[in-house]
Amino acid sequence: MQSVKESGATVRPEKLLHVHHVAAKLGVSCRTVRLWAELRELPGFKIGRGKLWRFREQEIAEYVEKKKEKDE
Repeated sequence: MQSVKESGATVRPEKLLHVHHVAAKLGVSCRTVRLWAELRELPGFKIGRGKLWRFREQEIAEYVEKKKEKDE
């Protein structure tokens, strides 16, 4: 992934994950990931004509961390 320099600071493009990547990270099915996203239980957004879900890698990492803390 390339960095972009903006006004002296280095800005890295955010990494977007597909449904199947999130499902693998969470150990659930793709259908469950879509359902949780629709219910706003999982941070994500639709692209294109509103059919494809994408998830920011950082937001998913934070979700997993919060889930771990909550389950402890």
